[in-house]
Amino acid sequence: MKIEIQDINKIILKVLNIKKNIEGDLKRPEIVNELNKWDSLDHMRIISMIEKKYSIVLSNKNINEMTSSNLILKVLIARSSARPTSYSSINKGHNV
Repeated sequence: MKIEIQDINKIILKVLNIKKNIEGDLKRPEIVNELNKWDSLDHMRIISMIEKKYSIVLSNKNINEMTSSNLILKVLIARSSARPTSYSSINKGHNV
C-alpha cells in the first residue's frame, strides 16, 4: 500500500473533527499547523487508525516519534522499507 501525506492528514482531520476542504486547505501552512496540534488521547486515536489502515502494529518508540503528520509519514516510510517483501526473507534470517 502506498503511503501518502494526504491520507495521514485525512486521518488526523477525522480524529480532530476538523472539517476542511481537503484538496485546497491542506496546502496552507496554517492548516498544517492546526493538524499537528493534538492531545494524548487524540494521539492514540490517530495511531490506532493508522495501524488499522496500514495493517501494522507500531512500537512504543515509533508511537512516541509520531508527533506531526510529517513525522508520521517518515516513520511509516522507514517501516515499510524495512519490511521484507515476503515471508521467505524472514526464513532466511533477515530481521525486520
